[in-house]
Amino acid sequence: MNKFTELLQKEYELLKQMLTLAEEQQTALIRYDIGAIERTTLKLNEVTREMKQCEDERINFLIKELKLNRREALTAKLTDISKKIDIPATLLEKREEIANAIERLANVSSLNRLLINRALISINEILSTLSNPQNSVCNVRI
Repeated sequence: MNKFTELLQKEYELLKQMLTLAEEQQTALIRYDIGAIERTTLKLNEVTREMKQCEDERINFLIKELKLNRREALTAKLTDISKKIDIPATLLEKREEIANAIERLANVSSLNRLLINRALISINEILSTLSNPQNSVCNVRI
């Protein structure tokens, strides 16, 4: 049953990577560093894809090894699973840290979406101002 703990550990490490990348993305958005935004977004997409694969492996493991149905595998809590298989105490102790990291990632992602939406609104306003023939800037018709 060591595969399950390896999957959990890998998910934990990926979660930390996602949080770091989301924070880097936020800094790039605030500084309007287009190159950094692109780089961090690509890395974040890659880590997200890897996280999804790892999560699917974990769910499939629970279905096959513990004979859970898909719904149970999706909603199973670590404490319930630890009654059926041996999970190291160090990993069980990280539950609160994982929950905090997930909450922090959600907050950072939410703020990033807000920053992106504001940037898009600003760009659209600039484009509409420049593309409207009735507008003039500094007494010069555009």
